[in-house]
Amino acid sequence: YEAHYNMGLAYLAMNDIENATMSMEKALKIKPNDSIVNFHMGLIKYLTDDFENAENYLKRAVEIEPTNIKALNTLGEMYVKQNNTAKAKDIYEKLIELKPGELNYWYNYGKILYNRGDKAKAIDAFNSIISIDKNYAKAYAALGYLFAEDNMIEKSIEMWSKAKDVTNDEELARRLERNLKTAREWISIITEGF
Repeated sequence: YEAHYNMGLAYLAMNDIENATMSMEKALKIKPNDSIVNFHMGLIKYLTDDFENAENYLKRAVEIEPTNIKALNTLGEMYVKQNNTAKAKDIYEKLIELKPGELNYWYNYGKILYNRGDKAKAIDAFNSIISIDKNYAKAYAALGYLFAEDNMIEKSIEMWSKAKDVTNDEELARRLERNLKTAREWISIITEGF
């Protein structure tokens, strides 16, 4: 079992999907109820866009080990990629339940809620991130966009300014600077009147 599994991992690391699949299948024949091998088979299928089989293996991994974070996260990513927001929402709720301090789960959850049309809950999710980590720039940036959608420009400026203050991501900082410039120009136009 271990030799096949380790070979599968080695092949996967080299992006040799065909040999990784064969090795993992051999390991799975020996230990069909191994959560980790099922996860890796699901990951291989996910990486090759074989979503139906990926889902089967990943669900099996979670069935065997309900706290298999890697399998749950891969399922969540796959559902997002497929635009299956209902299933993605359920998965990210489970991930947050298991690891409430993992901010990327909260961030993905907020985006999913927004895409499902639940802006109020998305705002709550992004605020939850900020309550855990005041330096999570992407949460402030997301709130800025949500407020801008509702023409709450001053609130957008506040959120984007906070995001810009705490980000280390140069690309995000450039986008935020553009957003801030546009928002401030808009405020200037509005206050000038007609």
